[in-house]
Amino acid sequence: MVERLSHFQKRARDPEATAGVMRGFADRALELDRHDPFCQLIKGRSHLILHEIEEGLMHLERAKTIAPSYALAYSGIGSIQALRGQGREAVANLETAMTLSPQDPWMPHMLSALVIAHTTNEDFDKAATTMRKALSYGFDTLQAVIGAMLVFERAGEREEAEKWKRAYLERFADKSVEDYITSFPAMPEAMQANARDTFARMGLA
Repeated sequence: MVERLSHFQKRARDPEATAGVMRGFADRALELDRHDPFCQLIKGRSHLILHEIEEGLMHLERAKTIAPSYALAYSGIGSIQALRGQGREAVANLETAMTLSPQDPWMPHMLSALVIAHTTNEDFDKAATTMRKALSYGFDTLQAVIGAMLVFERAGEREEAEKWKRAYLERFADKSVEDYITSFPAMPEAMQANARDTFARMGLA
């Protein structure tokens, strides 16, 4: 998991080597137990983090088939749907995940994916409300900080957007909007354009 997070947040010194280690652990997990939904989940994520979307989804669907009440399978599928521009489907799967596991330790990630789904649906008020819930968990990764700035700016909350712009400049000034975009396994063209436009409106382009 540490390998995955370091690669996901672009903090690994050697991304390719980190990805290789991550894939190796995922493969070993499946060798030990192909019928464990968590092993399928981790294998799926090891593909998604390398932008291998179809392979990743295949393992997430297997996890859901093995354990139909497995919240993380629904949230994983919903997250990818959000990033592919399938906002309505994403909201349904993510809300199912949060209903199945309301105290889930991955709740900040579920909420962050729901933010993207609402943004995809151009429901910026819901996106801002959901972003506040995600941030209440102390979620301050590259994606959270830049995402908060983008969401609040689109929701017309300029003061809040400026607050997260300052956080971005303090913590991630060496990361560009392109780093933000490519930190996700996928992102619709419309969301990419929105991110670039918002960076420009915030004086960061």
